[in-house]
Amino acid sequence: MCPLSDLGRGGCGRVVSLAGAPRLQRRLMALGLRPSAELAVLGRAPGNGPLELRAGTVHLMLRACEARDVIVEVGDAASHPAPARPAPADDAHVLPTV
Repeated sequence: MCPLSDLGRGGCGRVVSLAGAPRLQRRLMALGLRPSAELAVLGRAPGNGPLELRAGTVHLMLRACEARDVIVEVGDAASHPAPARPAPADDAHVLPTV
């Protein structure tokens, strides 16, 4: 078992417990990070930045300081493959013209 913040990109696990203030625990549970929920780390920002997670069918971003309060049991990445994400289109940042 380890904090969620210790998992790297591609890491998978199951939530064992939530720590921290009750308000934070309620927020994490509302986002889908409940005990026994399976999750996968889809990406990490450089340094101590946020983690991109998939918990069930929910995709979310979680600050690293909040991820330290989620205790996970590390699982096998082969049994929980991360879905392929399509590459952004070249003009994805351009607004359509009217």
